[in-house]
Amino acid sequence: MKYLLLFLPMAAGLYPLAANVMKESYMTVMVNPPTSTVELLIYGNQCMDLSLKNQNFLGAIMSVPEPKPFQENWDVILLPFGSAQRSYCVFATVPVQWHFLISTYSDVANVGIRLEWDPFVAAY
Repeated sequence: MKYLLLFLPMAAGLYPLAANVMKESYMTVMVNPPTSTVELLIYGNQCMDLSLKNQNFLGAIMSVPEPKPFQENWDVILLPFGSAQRSYCVFATVPVQWHFLISTYSDVANVGIRLEWDPFVAAY
């Protein structure tokens, strides 16, 4: 009986469920000129991680208006080859429709855009 009780915590530690889950993601690139705005309409989870990576040797000024009501606008200055990340969360049923409008004020920009979220199970 003692051996069984000692073995159960070790067996439970062998298979962590949350650590092996892969995140879903969507990637695109904004190159200005000709495009100074990228519009993304994504069906994702309740929390989304938005990453911006400057792929240019010049700095870029980026702007992301609120994707959902009551969230702040995000204005960020990306240094050459720098990156920035922000998480957005909302309490809603999944899948959640997210609308991101990412724009730049810079004359020349080459910015990689990546959205990541945990996969969800929709119950119908």
